[in-house]
Amino acid sequence: MSILLKIIAGLLAVIGVLAIVIAILGRSGARPEAGLQSLVLALVLAAVAKLLDHAAAIRKQLDHIQTQVDEIRWDRGRTSGQP
Repeated sequence: MSILLKIIAGLLAVIGVLAIVIAILGRSGARPEAGLQSLVLALVLAAVAKLLDHAAAIRKQLDHIQTQVDEIRWDRGRTSGQP
């Protein structure tokens, strides 16, 4: 999911830069604001993708911690004679 968001953000950034360049060159009736909107949307999507990456990393760490806790509980139960 985050890879798709990063790809879309990259494409929007390119579109935004092109729209700003076209508006600055005055080749059409385009306004620079449209390009800025694309750039802002690209930044938002990139930020969301980064948050998803961080959430996945945190989830992976929590799963690892849970596995360690389960192993400790199992070892403690085995050494104390409990089933």
